[in-house]
Amino acid sequence: MDRNNREQYKPFEIWHARPEPVTLEELLTGIEDPTDIGLITRVYQLAQELYSRMRRRKNGQQAFVHPTNVARFLKLAGCKPYVIAIGLLHDVPEERTDHFFNEYQELHPDASDPIRMHFSQEISDLCYEVDVRPAEARLIVGATDALTRKRSDNYYESINDVFNNADRQVAYIAAMVKMADRMHNILTIDNYEASDKIYQCYKNLSILNSAKVMVTGMAWDTRAREAADSIVTLFKKCGKATYRELLRLAHSVNIKDHVFPMVTYLSLAFQKYLYEMDRLVTVTDSQLGPGSPIYELFDGIIFKYDCKLKKATVSLDEVEARELEFCKATFAKLGLTDKELKSAMYYKDATALAGVIGLLLYKQRFVVGGFGINIGARR
Repeated sequence: MDRNNREQYKPFEIWHARPEPVTLEELLTGIEDPTDIGLITRVYQLAQELYSRMRRRKNGQQAFVHPTNVARFLKLAGCKPYVIAIGLLHDVPEERTDHFFNEYQELHPDASDPIRMHFSQEISDLCYEVDVRPAEARLIVGATDALTRKRSDNYYESINDVFNNADRQVAYIAAMVKMADRMHNILTIDNYEASDKIYQCYKNLSILNSAKVMVTGMAWDTRAREAADSIVTLFKKCGKATYRELLRLAHSVNIKDHVFPMVTYLSLAFQKYLYEMDRLVTVTDSQLGPGSPIYELFDGIIFKYDCKLKKATVSLDEVEARELEFCKATFAKLGLTDKELKSAMYYKDATALAGVIGLLLYKQRFVVGGFGINIGARR
């Protein structure tokens, strides 16, 4: 591949995840400042010691693979050394809290606060020892705390701590780390069930949507200039990695499978939904019922997975049951089993969510409004 072709390919390239922990030497490549070297070295050792006591990840990899890959993605995105250090630290307070709760399950949820406070002091002391600039030390502590989910928080409250943090510098840094974190998660879900894969992709979509809102607002914030390029890079890379996983799910149905004819109908329905009805920009609750047009299966895709994320009154199981009954009646002539119909639904969901990801990436003013509050969308 010649230089011109490489330059054309580079923006589209989806970063890969390393199956083994990224070495300290690699993370330090190109970093010359002794303070930055000391910071990353100390933080790497701190995280390595904690993760060495943890169980392997769901895919069988060492636990330490995750924070080092997150740090590597931040480095590839051109983040400052202290942001790379936060990537190594981002899960440490939460992992410590989980360890304590596993041993002392009767603890009140607020018992995690002293652990977080102790960690903040520990990191402050570490920064002082290696002579980290006070402004950067403050951001390391602040961003790590923002990224630490409080046990009493629901998912959206924890995301709000990241993207709507009152300290906008902390918010920008925490957002970069969160996208690097979710990118590594989505790159390592091969052994998940299809339904869990789609759910993980949906969680990424909610993160990417918040990032899109942030990126749009950064144009008016002079403090955002230093972080802008890295945030945009991570937004695009995380979005493309998520899109690829959804594409993989959507293409998991083989052309020889018994379910392929139904997938064909669903694909055509999606094209109608997307181009003739122009409905993907209004991702509303579904009114699916007997006699509804097939394309209405694509309505409510945000609502459907939001039910699981929020643990709403209407459950994901209820939505899926309603869709299954509709498909059994509508596609009865195809003679498909419930299992085959469900596999077609995974195709349908993956296709719709990939469409939303595509709009977030390439439709300039598109964001989905009201995650965790309502289910509308706006251009």
